[in-house]
Amino acid sequence: MTSPLENTIREAVARGAYAEANTLLSEFCGQLQATDDGVRVKELLEWMLRRTRAARAHDAARLKELSAAMEYRRLPPGRLHTWQIDG
Repeated sequence: MTSPLENTIREAVARGAYAEANTLLSEFCGQLQATDDGVRVKELLEWMLRRTRAARAHDAARLKELSAAMEYRRLPPGRLHTWQIDG
């Protein structure tokens, strides 16, 4: 069963708010030290790592697509934009 704090951590990671997730994770680990439940911490950390890696991979793919599209917008050296042509 997940705790409200664990859900908040998952939401922060899903939003990409990693600084917030890190702060919440410290609090979460402190709470679990009293219960000696390291398995939940390990599972949460593994999930966070998978989620972050997937988000980074998607972002990298989008950036690559944007970079490829920008090639079509660049003019070769020495060519003028249409608004720079007189007449």
